[in-house]
Amino acid sequence: MPRFLLAFAAAASLAGAAQAQMRELPDPDADHDGKVTLAEFMAAENLRIDRMFGRFDLDHDGRMTRQEMETAMAARGGEGGGRGGGPVRLFDRLDADRDGVLTREELVADAEARFNAADVNHDGWLSPDELQMMRPHRDRAGQ
Repeated sequence: MPRFLLAFAAAASLAGAAQAQMRELPDPDADHDGKVTLAEFMAAENLRIDRMFGRFDLDHDGRMTRQEMETAMAARGGEGGGRGGGPVRLFDRLDADRDGVLTREELVADAEARFNAADVNHDGWLSPDELQMMRPHRDRAGQ
């Protein structure tokens, strides 16, 4: 019996570590040169977008509706409140054409706009300071 408990504890620990790792995004500075280019930033953002579609595109049609987002959040035991006002507020911010549907194109355009806004000196890359200034915005947006 103790062997079973030990194996169960190890499996539970590995599952928890894997779940935590899935929530984390990789360092956008892929080549570790202290500069995050648009290509590096978008590679990390594409992972985030894929995860978002995995969580909220319940019918897997490549489009997320507000209803899908609310349903997915409710199934996870909450409305996603707290940070940024929850999924509805995030949805409204990201739905650029206001058609009630989020597409990959809208999310990519939003990511590119956030990169350009963060590149305050317009040198084509984000410094560690510019990246740090993005984090409060990301937290408010619930991303």
